[in-house]
This record gives sequence, structure tokens and C-alpha cells, in this order.
Amino acid sequence: MSREADSGKRIAGSRERRVETQLTLSSYPESMSSPGKPQIRSHRDLLVWQRGLLLIKETYRVTTRLPKQEMYGLIAQMRRAAVSIPANIAEGHARHATRDYVRFLAIANGSLRELDTYCEVCALLEYLTEQELVTMQRLWNETASLLMKLRQALVRKLAVR
Repeated sequence: MSREADSGKRIAGSRERRVETQLTLSSYPESMSSPGKPQIRSHRDLLVWQRGLLLIKETYRVTTRLPKQEMYGLIAQMRRAAVSIPANIAEGHARHATRDYVRFLAIANGSLRELDTYCEVCALLEYLTEQELVTMQRLWNETASLLMKLRQALVRKLAVR
């Protein structure tokens, strides 16, 4: 193995461990929170975005077991929908207008519902085990709940204006 390849593996491995550690947090880091409310400095600070990354990881894990004939069907659709969730949350967060942010959260919610439907199709076709479906549904429900709460908070902010 070349020195560059070995170095790349170490960097990727440490990056993966860092992301995994960050994604297992159930609350915001203490250094970022003030008494009462956490400070949101970027989309990375949003728990819903972090849950979205966990959903991507689990989606990629379960889709590796799907039949090869689904490579351009269910596998591609599930992965695209999963990646779309945190991507739209991040893009919406970067927008300066709250209305735009709410619109991107609606798109993320649509992708979340789409992923849920694909999981149900996989279960129907017996591509997923019961445990895999339960894990996906748990992550899906957590993400949906956080997404809905964020959207409601932004809609309330718009109503005050």
C-alpha cells in the first residue's frame, strides 16, 4: 500500500469517527449552549440535520443488502431521498429569508416521506428484515418529529412579523 493511500485511509477513518461521535450526541454540545437556548451557528448544530446524517448512514447500510437488480431502482431512489433530507435542511438554513427556510424544510419532509415509502416497499418485497425496518422507522420518526418542530418554530416566527 502506498504512503498516500495509507494516509488517506487514516484521514478518512479519523473523519468517520469524528462524524460518528458527533452524530451520537443526543443534545447540543455544552460549549455551544447558553442558559436556556442552544446557539445555532450553522446547520451542523441542528439536531435534525445530525439525525438526517444517521438516516443516510442506515439507508446506505441496509441498501447494500438489496438485490443487484435494484441498483438503479430502489437502491438509488432510497439513497437519493436520504441524502436529500439533511441537504435541504442545510440549504434552507443558509437562506436569509425565513420563508425560504420553511420551503426547504417542506422539501426535506417530502424526501423523508418518500424514504419511508421506499422502506415499506422493501419490507413488502421482503428485502428488509423486521429489525432493519424498525431501526429505519425509529430514525425516520425522530427526524420527522425534529423537522416538524423546527418548521413550526419558523412558522411562528413568520406569524409574529
